[in-house]
Amino acid sequence: MPKKPPFIDLDTQVLILAHYFPPSNSTASDRTYYWLKHLQNKTNNIRVVCKNWGSIEQLPEKDLITQVSIEDRLLKKIGITPGIKKVYKQFSPILEPLWLLQGEEDLVNAASEFISGHKKVVLITSSSPYSLFKVGFLLKKKHPHISWIADYRDEWSSRELVNFKIPVLSNMLIAWSAFLEKKWIAKATCFTTVSQVLSKRISEVHKHKIPGYVIENGYDKIRERKTPSNHSEIHFAYTGNVYKVQDFEQNLVKIAEIAKNYPSVKTKVSFVGGAFSNQRKKKMQKLCGNINLEFVDYMKKKDLDVFNNQVDVFLMAAYGSIQGYQSSKIYYYISMQKPVFLFPSDNDVMEEILTDSGIKINDLNRIYQAKAKSEEFKVSIASEKYLYKYSREAGTEKLAQIIQKITSAETNKTTAANNIMK
Repeated sequence: MPKKPPFIDLDTQVLILAHYFPPSNSTASDRTYYWLKHLQNKTNNIRVVCKNWGSIEQLPEKDLITQVSIEDRLLKKIGITPGIKKVYKQFSPILEPLWLLQGEEDLVNAASEFISGHKKVVLITSSSPYSLFKVGFLLKKKHPHISWIADYRDEWSSRELVNFKIPVLSNMLIAWSAFLEKKWIAKATCFTTVSQVLSKRISEVHKHKIPGYVIENGYDKIRERKTPSNHSEIHFAYTGNVYKVQDFEQNLVKIAEIAKNYPSVKTKVSFVGGAFSNQRKKKMQKLCGNINLEFVDYMKKKDLDVFNNQVDVFLMAAYGSIQGYQSSKIYYYISMQKPVFLFPSDNDVMEEILTDSGIKINDLNRIYQAKAKSEEFKVSIASEKYLYKYSREAGTEKLAQIIQKITSAETNKTTAANNIMK
């Protein structure tokens, strides 16, 4: 797509504050990185302050990035062992706000250094961890003139994905995070999240006092479609985190049910990075029959791209009964131009996007029939021009419009106040 002309006014300074940012491989880092990449086409005045995840020498935008070494001071003090890290990870959503996000003071100081001396600044804080909103809260107190966009991303306030074995801990986290959320976000100019359902839910939490906008996740680029080299096997795969509420067992049962009708076609199902418990693995294995089921705990990004080229069908499952939750995974699937089997379906935003893009497949028989004849099965994916609306660049267009809207509103407010004083 052609570059759009800059339209964020030249006086506006944009500062993105992020925990996850390259070279971190987290999906969350993609959202903020591509905002930086594409906002450069809108303004020359943009910077990022983020956690130091390693060298950024390979990034073209390295001169626009300030890294802060955020040490986990609590873990460093008590000693780091696998057992302690596991326990700390479970309780970190409750513990983080008690200590000021590890290195929080350094983040505030680094951001303040950029803000000082500028009259018109838009601060964007993108969670998780959600305690970054506290940093935004502190910066807004310290610099009242700034505009602050609080990006929920996948909306930690929904809380449905919180799942402690002891219910009282879940209730404690929900109550604690709700209290902090209302306190911190009260100073935000507006908030953003990834779907209309979540935007409505967040607005209700804040009694509609803060404007909300939707900026979906997206793909970075459309990739060349690669045909798997094994013509006698169908390879299904899911790569990424798996939540307990995602019923991939139903997914496996459905695949096994279809596969038994095509004995000449081998079936392989891979889960990469799902972190399944041994108990759940055994349960899933029993459902598979003759299917080759494999679990891979971790795979480097460069190896993952090669792996995905050999996948015939990507898998996806609804997040239980949760509505409005759209995994960033579906945009990656769009970029790969391969069919996706969503089962059970969310009957909501994920099905809508996958269907609209043309990559959702409802009848697995069609793929098995093609493989049985050694033919390639292709989905009728929409054109790249049509799919642009699902790209990271299109999402950044929305962000730029939000920035322009809130800065224009502030300018009009200041002009009106000056006219009154005359």
